[in-house]
Amino acid sequence: MRKSGFYWVRRLDGNTLAAPEVAAAARWSGRWTSGNVAEHTGRLRRVIDTAGWEVTGDARWARFDPPWKPPFLRRNEIVIPVRVEG
Repeated sequence: MRKSGFYWVRRLDGNTLAAPEVAAAARWSGRWTSGNVAEHTGRLRRVIDTAGWEVTGDARWARFDPPWKPPFLRRNEIVIPVRVEG
């Protein structure tokens, strides 16, 4: 059921909710260029490798601000799902 831009869930079951996820994340401010995404993804992957964690999915990026906000004030993140043993 959809009301005013939100999805209202009537019944919760295994098909409704996503399983919880453990992920490593890196935050930076600046532009959303492919070069910046690649640079910060590479840095985060090196940290994950150093920690001995296993990558369990694809990297994704998140932008939290509108494009007209000055780049030095923008908040961005790279998120990579991982499995942490121990």
